[in-house]
Amino acid sequence: MTRVHVVTGLETGGAERMLLKLVTTWRARGDAADAVISLRTDGSIGAPLRAMGSSVESLGLSSITSLPRVTAALIRAGRTLRPDMVQGWMYHGNLAAQLVASAARTRTPCVWSIRQTLYDLALERPGTAMVIRLGALLSPRAARIVYNSRVSAQQHEAAGYDASRRIVIPNGFDTKQFFPDAEGARRLRVQLGLPETARAIGMVAREHPMKNHAGVIRAVARVGDPSVYLLLAGRGVDPANAALAAAASEAGLSARIRLLGELPSPTLRAMYSLCDLACSASLWGEGFPNVLGEAMACGVACVATDIGDSADVIGSTGTVVTPADDEALAAALTAMLLLRPDERRALGEQARQRIETEFGLARVAGLFDEMYRAVGEEDRARRSDQG
Repeated sequence: MTRVHVVTGLETGGAERMLLKLVTTWRARGDAADAVISLRTDGSIGAPLRAMGSSVESLGLSSITSLPRVTAALIRAGRTLRPDMVQGWMYHGNLAAQLVASAARTRTPCVWSIRQTLYDLALERPGTAMVIRLGALLSPRAARIVYNSRVSAQQHEAAGYDASRRIVIPNGFDTKQFFPDAEGARRLRVQLGLPETARAIGMVAREHPMKNHAGVIRAVARVGDPSVYLLLAGRGVDPANAALAAAASEAGLSARIRLLGELPSPTLRAMYSLCDLACSASLWGEGFPNVLGEAMACGVACVATDIGDSADVIGSTGTVVTPADDEALAAALTAMLLLRPDERRALGEQARQRIETEFGLARVAGLFDEMYRAVGEEDRARRSDQG
C-alpha cells in the first residue's frame, strides 16, 4: 500500500514524532517507505525520514501569499504520487491531505489525525480556529479521524466533527530508545553542575503559553527545598529565553534551574533518568503528552495536570492535579519528593511496565495497521460496487 502523509511541519512536535516512530517501525519490518509532504519546512525530522528512504517534500508555506503555490504543489503531488491512501496530521495537515486525496483519484481514502484537545476555541490563534471550524464541516469526507485521546475525540465531536469517523489510537513509545539510563544520568549530572545531593524535577515541553513553564517555576519555588533543581528542556526553552530567565529570577530559582533547549534522544533519555520525578503542567491543548510516556519508559514517576488523557496515561504510577493551580502542583511535587527513594523507584518501575504493556510502539503501530487495512478494504468494496 502506498501512503502519503501530510504534516504542517517537521519540527519535533508530538504529531511529527509519532509519524517518525511509525515510519521507523514500518521500515524495520521491510515495508515500503511512506512519502511525506510538509507544508512548511524539513525541521529536524525531515533528514531522518529521508535516511530511511522516505520521499520528503517541503513546500515552504510561510504566509497567505504562498498559499496558491502550495495548493498547486499539493494537487500536483496527488496526481504524481497516486497514493492508495493519504493521511493528514493535525488541522492544517488534514485539510491539505484531503486536497491531495481529491487530486489523486476519485475519493482516494483520506485519514485525519488530531492530536490535541479542544477546551476552548478562543485559546487558539484566529487562523487555526478558522481551520478547526472548516475541519468540522469537511470531517464527513474523512475515512477515519484518528485521535490520540478520548477527551480530544469528545471535545471535537462536540465542536461538530463527525463522530462516526472516530478511532482512538494512543501514542506509542519505543522502550528500547527510552529506558532507565543510570550512566547517562551520571554524566549529565556532572555536565549540568548538579551536586550529588541535588534532587531534580524535569519537564520537557516546547515554549508555548499552554505548557505553563512559569507555573512550574512558581510551583517548584513553593516546594521550598534548596536541594531541589528544575530541569527544563524543549524547543525555545534555553538560556536565551529572557522570559523564563526572568521568571526563575523572580521565583528565586536562578541558581537551581537549567534551561537545556531541544535535546537529542540519548541526552533526553539521560535527563529523564537523572530526574527524581517528571512534570507536565499544561493548561490546555494536550491530548496524550508524549513526554509522560517517555519519562515513564525511563522509569520516572510523573506529576501532571488533568488535561487530555494524562490521568489515563499515568494510572496509579503518579499524581494528577487540577490545571492552573500552583499550590496543588507544588503540593503534589512535595508529596512525591517526600517519598523514600525506594518508593519512588517502585513507582518508576510500575510506570515503565505500564508503558511496555499498554503503550508499546509495536502494539500502537499494529493498531494503525489494522485501521489502514479496514479503510483499504472499505475502499476496495466501494470501487467494486461502482463497477
